Amino acid sequence: MKTIHIIFILLFLTGVISCKKKEDTYVKVTVHDMGANRNVPGKHLILYVGKRINQWGSHHYSYDLIAEKDTDVNGIADFGGFEAYKDKDYIYYVAFEDGNNLKESEYIVNKGEDNNITINVKGRSSLTVNFTPPPPYSVGDSLRVEFYGSNYAAYTHPIITNSTYQNNHQFFVYYDTYYFNIDKYKAGVYTNVKDTVFYDDDSVYTYNVNW
Repeated sequence: MKTIHIIFILLFLTGVISCKKKEDTYVKVTVHDMGANRNVPGKHLILYVGKRINQWGSHHYSYDLIAEKDTDVNGIADFGGFEAYKDKDYIYYVAFEDGNNLKESEYIVNKGEDNNITINVKGRSSLTVNFTPPPPYSVGDSLRVEFYGSNYAAYTHPIITNSTYQNNHQFFVYYDTYYFNIDKYKAGVYTNVKDTVFYDDDSVYTYNVNW
């Protein structure tokens, strides 16, 4: 009878100890497009756990998927609750499915808390700048296009010339107002054109520069 009591106590203590190793954690993620100032539906997110592994005097993490969800019509992915290991060797974070994993330090999940995480993104569009007709041009002639968004710093200005056109006229742009500066030398005559264009997100655009 005493043996049964001891076994029961051991099982109880084991249960108590194991319970203390984990804590209830809740995760809700909102994906917000900063440029459009709206939440983004249909973004596929993954909730990961990483376990630290010490190897050859250094450490790295091995990762396992806990759950995955798409943001709903309101741009929210509610992962609900799960039990997270308290051990500091375990980390939890949210990442995009498409391989653009977010930095753990920015979107880490705090264990034992109600996590309401906002991921700020900018919707991306495809822009092709066409020279019509394309180079080559006559000797001494040239076409140069520079453009930048209203939120871009000076050093981010894409520049396209007739000599770089073949490999440098397709870009990704973000929800923003863009300013184009076009310099053209044709038959010894210089022309400068300035233009302003607004680009929405998640679209495909073409900007034509007439030679």
